[in-house]
Amino acid sequence: MIDFSASIAPFGMPAKVKEAVMASIDAAECYPDPDCLLLREALASRYHGRVEQYIFGNGAADLIYKTAEALRDRIRTALIIEPAFSEYERALRLSGIAVRHYETHKTGFTPTEELLRALTGGEYADVGLILLANPANPAGTIVSVSFLQELFHICRERGILLMVDECFIGFLTDAASFSMAETAVKDGEGLLVLNAFTKLYAMPGLRLGYLSGDTGLLQRIDEIGQPWAVSTPAQAAGLAALALSEESYRLPLIRYIGKERERMRCALTEAGCRVTEGKANYLFFYAGPGGLYEKCRERGLLLRDCSDFYGLSQGYYRAAVLKEEENDRLISVIREN
Repeated sequence: MIDFSASIAPFGMPAKVKEAVMASIDAAECYPDPDCLLLREALASRYHGRVEQYIFGNGAADLIYKTAEALRDRIRTALIIEPAFSEYERALRLSGIAVRHYETHKTGFTPTEELLRALTGGEYADVGLILLANPANPAGTIVSVSFLQELFHICRERGILLMVDECFIGFLTDAASFSMAETAVKDGEGLLVLNAFTKLYAMPGLRLGYLSGDTGLLQRIDEIGQPWAVSTPAQAAGLAALALSEESYRLPLIRYIGKERERMRCALTEAGCRVTEGKANYLFFYAGPGGLYEKCRERGLLLRDCSDFYGLSQGYYRAAVLKEEENDRLISVIREN
């Protein structure tokens, strides 16, 4: 089965990361560092921040759930920019936080000035948290830093916590120009930025994610859950990944993905699919309610049926950009559909 449903870097874990994991096995006879200090120092050096401005967890999902629990007695209602990763809502509801939805279906799956006006006008006066992903999942659309900065300014004025999920931002050529990572360490009160090593470094089984931003809230989040959440191999993998140069890994990877993504976009469009304009390592498209998921599965291809995302109907799908020959197989099935 070729898995297009998980949007992971197509060439697998980088060799140096894999070597670091293997070399860490002997050290796994001891407890891992519960503070992930070396990882925090590495990120602080990269973004010119301080170690207390970062915490690590057992993947991004772990930190989403811990954040929701940390906010249990602080906020009553959260606003999710939809469609979005379903674990946001599940984590919030498990912590007793009500959820409201801001739908982007009619605006190209991207929040617009309408959201800013609604916040300014008091439409979301009951909201204590806004959660959005950049790039969006499953749409792959992106919003500018200027928009996010304005949103952050409005949120801060109204005492609303802003949480930005950047788990796919590493797949953008100009990732830094769309990221709130620097803002999180320079002016992070009321802001949380979520990221993970899962997608870009193809290591979902190792589970490694991190949060940056509001130091007071980070400390509270970090106190929730068991102390050894991040294993020794996962910490070794993270350090090795951070040591990779842009030229040796990320830039060649995203050039390949960008080329394949455009080729797939053209092929799917020619086949009659409506492809959303996005920049991540996956394509989000509407193919109509014609059983494409089942047809792909019959051919040994696993596609992400997006009909269970909030507000989406049958016929929406997400497909990761994989290797050329694998992408060709998906294109062939879609052309036949």
